[in-house]
Amino acid sequence: GYGINDEERIAKQRAVGVPVLNTVGRPIGAFSISGPANRLNNKKIHEELPELLMGTVDEVELDIEYNTK
Repeated sequence: GYGINDEERIAKQRAVGVPVLNTVGRPIGAFSISGPANRLNNKKIHEELPELLMGTVDEVELDIEYNTK
């Protein structure tokens, strides 16, 4: 999954974050993208960026799983 910060902490600032999990499902890091609300519209914040981040996390998690043994 992913999390969205929709101006909750800072006005006019939005962000999307995705956790990186180890092989037993524990979080070991995260990737996030943040920016001004006027540039991160609803389509970007709810569709495009989560998809990009989750794809990146998938690659990192596979690398961790297969290259640390």
